[in-house]
Amino acid sequence: SKDSLLGAALPTTQLRWRPHSAQSKTKSVLISVNAEFDGQILHWHIKSGKCLHTITEKGNQLFCLDYFADGSQFATAGRDRLVRVYDEATKRLTQTLQGGDLKETAGHSNRVFSLKYHPQHPHIILSGGWDNTVQVWDTRIGHSIRSLWNCYLCGDSVDFTADGSQILTGSWRTENALQLWDFGAGDNVQMAENIEWKSASSQSTCMIFAAQCSKDAASSMILAGGSQDNEAKFFLRPPSGREVSPFGA
Repeated sequence: SKDSLLGAALPTTQLRWRPHSAQSKTKSVLISVNAEFDGQILHWHIKSGKCLHTITEKGNQLFCLDYFADGSQFATAGRDRLVRVYDEATKRLTQTLQGGDLKETAGHSNRVFSLKYHPQHPHIILSGGWDNTVQVWDTRIGHSIRSLWNCYLCGDSVDFTADGSQILTGSWRTENALQLWDFGAGDNVQMAENIEWKSASSQSTCMIFAAQCSKDAASSMILAGGSQDNEAKFFLRPPSGREVSPFGA
């Protein structure tokens, strides 16, 4: 119960390095969020071990965060299903994203475990969690503009390719767990490929908790891993028109 846990420290749930291109003079800064009942966003200076700044989201357990590529802003999400955007320089909340257009999108209806900014466009954010959707948010509008359905995300398992053309999702399930989606202009997201995840030599299936693209310009590799079989696998993502293939585990 909440009362029995109030005196116990609850876990850190996600970490991100602040991008080196951030305008701040202080380098080597790591940002973390935790699952305290009043969730905290903590900026840490790695070389000194000191906490530089703390932001508290009253009544909200935090499960995920992400920075835009230039370090100018970051976003958080968690138990209350909202996506909050903060200015890095002032550490102030600038926007809260929720809901949808009530026709094609409705926002989240359950906990959110994964966030990712578009690599070029700071107004586009992806989020996913327990409600079997990935939501595409546009901060210029203030709500979700697109939904990817049947994506059950339980960890840091949504990502953009480096050029922003495709979305990677890793779902905590046995079938069609690792998927690529064509993002295009964002107005018509379509399934591109189901990546074969289960190992032929294994009787059980590893359940994905994390999935990310490599950070080279071509996003030429995918790394994913999870529980039960406790596997981590590498995949080659070749040029368009060829299937993704595993090359290590």
